[in-house]
Amino acid sequence: MHAGAHEPTRVSLTRCNGRVHAEGLRALSILGRPSDVSAPSDAVVAAYERALVTAARRPPRARGASAPGPSTPDPDYVAPRIRRLHPRLAIMLQRVVERFPGRAIEIVSGWRPRARESSRHHHARAIDFRLAGVSRENLRDFLRTFDRAGVGYYPNSVFVHLDVRDTRGYWVDRSGPGERPDYGRWPDRGWVEARARRTRNQSRRPAPGAEAKPDERAATEQPSASPDDDEPDDDAPRPSPAPVAAAAPAD
Repeated sequence: MHAGAHEPTRVSLTRCNGRVHAEGLRALSILGRPSDVSAPSDAVVAAYERALVTAARRPPRARGASAPGPSTPDPDYVAPRIRRLHPRLAIMLQRVVERFPGRAIEIVSGWRPRARESSRHHHARAIDFRLAGVSRENLRDFLRTFDRAGVGYYPNSVFVHLDVRDTRGYWVDRSGPGERPDYGRWPDRGWVEARARRTRNQSRRPAPGAEAKPDERAATEQPSASPDDDEPDDDAPRPSPAPVAAAAPAD
């Protein structure tokens, strides 16, 4: 996998038999870590992996004797404070790079422990990303061919959302970076025109104490709409992207 400008990394996400490559999933999980967590050194990752192996060899009673804590190795993590992403995310991303060879995947967001409980980001089952040199529309259309996956399209942002679920899901969120979610159809000419009017109105400086006329306020309102999917997964502003892309499957 090759990660772009921020953290270049090249690994294989899957093996030739289609199964997840452990090292690839570990690298992907590190790249998809929370934005306030620094990348661990190779030594830290190796030490944590050794601790996991040692813990797994202990008798069940001995494993349960130690209470969970910061120093207790957890197989759901690849390093302290870095959750292991769902393996199926790696498999689906491998399909992406096979469909668009030579393109770097740029990860915007992965595991977000402070996301709401119902968010798949909270459970390390979702990733927001973009593909260098490929339009988000082309990427979205390909992702929508996946079974048991959720796809979120953000026409006014910089990424496409992909998550692991039991059925197919799709939604459109018309909000921009840092804005509240605005689910609805796209393209929507009325919404675009209303947004443009609102932008123009906000650029004007009203006289002190003056209020907008009722018809001006109405012109800036966005039409309400229900999400196309019953469980959209957009719950927090995204940090700046950390680019990423995958190599051919390992033998």
